[in-house]
Amino acid sequence: MNVGAFPFLPNSTSLLEAFQDEIILDSPEKAYERSTRPRGTQKYYTDKLAGRAVLVGALSHEDQFRDLKRYGFYHVPLQHFTNHGTLSQLEYVAIYQSIKRFGRDQAGITLYGRVKTWEVLPRHEITEILSRRGATNELYVKLTVEEWVEREKQIVPGGHGVKNILLTSKMLNKAIRYDRKWRNSKREYSLKPKHNL
Repeated sequence: MNVGAFPFLPNSTSLLEAFQDEIILDSPEKAYERSTRPRGTQKYYTDKLAGRAVLVGALSHEDQFRDLKRYGFYHVPLQHFTNHGTLSQLEYVAIYQSIKRFGRDQAGITLYGRVKTWEVLPRHEITEILSRRGATNELYVKLTVEEWVEREKQIVPGGHGVKNILLTSKMLNKAIRYDRKWRNSKREYSLKPKHNL
């Protein structure tokens, strides 16, 4: 309560009483404005409130990696999205390969692409790839990308990985951007990346 600066002399508590009254009657906003915030608070809230612009999608089988590169889209059941409003905020799709299906050497994120269009449609309308689960009328999100970009070095999974999808902020973009800057500067300083992430 920050009372260390008040003098506690006999019969002189009026300063402390006035300060306590002010604190009790303060609104939460005024109390926040009065407090000393830790360094990095502004950056923390900027990143936290930036939205979830990257979808990290797990693959259900090995052939799916080949198919999505061939057809230029990633599809996922709509039921995996708890908030359908996030679909309109998606800027990138990154593909996660699990250790269980792809082995430790290929596990992680090696492929990503900028979302060109997205649509919600029944699974039977996605004709390029046959459904292995027989989910014909289940609603799916089809995310078409401008082009798939392969990373030279994967983003290695930490902890449990991704089971279905993960919506994340552009912090993933920073990892992609730093990888590209390093790769480009190593080849030639004047090279510029194809995408501005």
